[in-house]
Amino acid sequence: MTRVPEGPGAPDALATWLESRDRKAPPSIRRAVARRLEDGDPGTGPVAERLAAAGLAGLQAVATGAGDRASAEALLAADALLTYALEAAAEEGREALDRLTAALDMDRFESLLQTGSGNG
Repeated sequence: MTRVPEGPGAPDALATWLESRDRKAPPSIRRAVARRLEDGDPGTGPVAERLAAAGLAGLQAVATGAGDRASAEALLAADALLTYALEAAAEEGREALDRLTAALDMDRFESLLQTGSGNG
């Protein structure tokens, strides 16, 4: 299990965690993931929750977007962030993974689609 130091004075746990995994992703997706993380609230919570929040924000942006190439890259970045979130939660342990998967239920995704279509 990979543990990253957190707390005052510790290096940014999210950046450290992501750096250890993101090297294999295509450069355009790494840039899109970085943009999504820069655009969002950096937060201070667990890495998994921060990644999930960024991924969900990315999905919402795609739902309200133009449906062009930039939207395609944003969708791939959101997918990567949510995948990373699940990986980070799994590394924290079963309870963290259970909490995250419960938070990422179909109702959550449905609400993103409704908000994106102007119905919510």
